Amino acid sequence: MWSPSLLRAAATLSRPGATFATFTAAGDVRRALRASGFEVSRVTGFGRKREALRGRFVAAGTIAHDDHITPWDIPAPAPQAIASRQTPQVTGAGHAAPRTALVLGAGLAGCSVAGALAARGLRVTVLDRAAVAAAASGNPQGILYTRLSRQHSTLVDFALLSYRFSLAVYASMLREGKLRAGVEGDLCGCFHSNDKVQELASVAAAFSGLEDFACVLDARAASERIGLEQPHDGYWFAGSGWLDPRAVCRSLLAQANILTQTQCGPLRLRYRDGQWRAIASGSEIAAADVAVIATGTETLGLEQTAWLPLRSVRGQTTQLASAGALTALRAAVCHSGYIAPASGGAHCIGSSFHIDDEDSTLRPADHIDNLEKLYAALPSARKVLQDIDAAALPGRVGQRCASPDYLPLVGPVPDVDAFSTRYAGLRRNARQYIDQQAPCLPGLYVSTGHGSRGLTSTPLAAEMLASMICNEPLPLERSLSRALSPARFLVRDLVRGSR
Repeated sequence: MWSPSLLRAAATLSRPGATFATFTAAGDVRRALRASGFEVSRVTGFGRKREALRGRFVAAGTIAHDDHITPWDIPAPAPQAIASRQTPQVTGAGHAAPRTALVLGAGLAGCSVAGALAARGLRVTVLDRAAVAAAASGNPQGILYTRLSRQHSTLVDFALLSYRFSLAVYASMLREGKLRAGVEGDLCGCFHSNDKVQELASVAAAFSGLEDFACVLDARAASERIGLEQPHDGYWFAGSGWLDPRAVCRSLLAQANILTQTQCGPLRLRYRDGQWRAIASGSEIAAADVAVIATGTETLGLEQTAWLPLRSVRGQTTQLASAGALTALRAAVCHSGYIAPASGGAHCIGSSFHIDDEDSTLRPADHIDNLEKLYAALPSARKVLQDIDAAALPGRVGQRCASPDYLPLVGPVPDVDAFSTRYAGLRRNARQYIDQQAPCLPGLYVSTGHGSRGLTSTPLAAEMLASMICNEPLPLERSLSRALSPARFLVRDLVRGSR
């Protein structure tokens, strides 16, 4: 417990003046606390304990990162001239937080960030070239989804953490009436079909005693839970369900301190006089101390983030009137597609998956594909839908924004040229330790690449960014924040020798 690395971590998360008290007065602990930036005093102990330790944190910003881990994920402090204009300082305690923020993009990523910043007292302006939830966040229903695996990975860690966090957020919104239960969302549970016997057995053992989070159901038990025949075994997530992403966005933007401007057309960002300025049609339309880019696939159209390795993935959903056996559906079902209980008399099913396909027109072939996947997952649905004319079905096309490693990009935006120069040594030795923090564009952040799981990942991503911007301890461990950092792709290119 009293390892130097733990005490360094405590220092990293401490503001100046943070206090501590310990039962132990061991010399090793006392010395490690002092080495980590704490002022330490020995005081009278408790009960039979002769002495204890007490003190406070005094060495702000001296313990910024773990030893021998190149801190390319931690922004270097901005020059004093910039800091005096309220540009945020992500590392080191005691720096002033910004007062105002620009958020580009009014989808789930942008609205979540706006809500997290407004809750901290910032005045936030949200800008969108079109309308709220007009792009990939515009489907009438989406499923809260996570990933289970027998193998440990950063992707699985983030999937589980963001899922648990998002459940708490949406449960609160439903409980407080910010979303209308049964109309704009319902945490009715979700079944994920899976025919991999060994994986199911392994996961079932791992989640023994955690059935309130996830458990394995056989086909019969799953059929009883969801209300329709289910031919496969799979995972049951009791707290999951569906939400209307459009309603989530509207609710988040309804907070005090948020001003929303839509139909702005193409946007650009320019940094001048210590502020980020949004430009539309050649004119400045808003300015703020910090800016967050949350524009999905349009992120590549901005000068500051054009280098990011993002891909667009076309997704088409199909809208089905609820009839026959489908009216009995009581929970969401994920298979190679998804379906949720009806909202407004209709189910939203989907979704197709076509990489780098910019076509925005509805395709009967994609409707047919969505239906065939549904038939395989819920055989009783075929009897209801077999005579439907797929070409006449309504639906929606959106472009998901995805990253090469399937993790979102969340964090400060690096200064590409300065970053490449500072960490040039990684081209020769990928394991070289370079004890310098990353040069970043002052006060500029990004949240993008959420793919098809934006409902699940954007709330935690927003809290992470808001914590960075407002100089708070991050809500997840450094290994995960490092894995989400946009700078990871610059490091990858340096190591490969392609930059």
